[in-house]
Amino acid sequence: MILSTFLFLTLTAIATGYFVSTSSWVERTRAKMLGSFVAEGVMEQVKETGFDDVESLAGTGRYDMDIERFGVPLQYAVDYEVTVVVVEPNLKSVKVEVTYARDKSFLYETYLVPRF
Repeated sequence: MILSTFLFLTLTAIATGYFVSTSSWVERTRAKMLGSFVAEGVMEQVKETGFDDVESLAGTGRYDMDIERFGVPLQYAVDYEVTVVVVEPNLKSVKVEVTYARDKSFLYETYLVPRF
């Protein structure tokens, strides 16, 4: 009886740890996907804006996404900052820093924008 209770509690603890780890991994993965989506959107704006007006993209913002998982509504939000640095007269660097509030993970994307 004691052995079976011990085995039951051990297996329950292992299963709980697995589900908590998997849930955290899924949360981080979704946040990174959202961060990549935001960084890709900034890159599209860089292409449309062009070399001369790329400084207009610099600044900060917030992007929210509402999803539903198992019937439970979830909201993911990331803050992003776009920085433009002049590397050379004909080359600018656009850096996108995305911060996910829950686990403080960062995603850095840097794009070089040459003058054509």
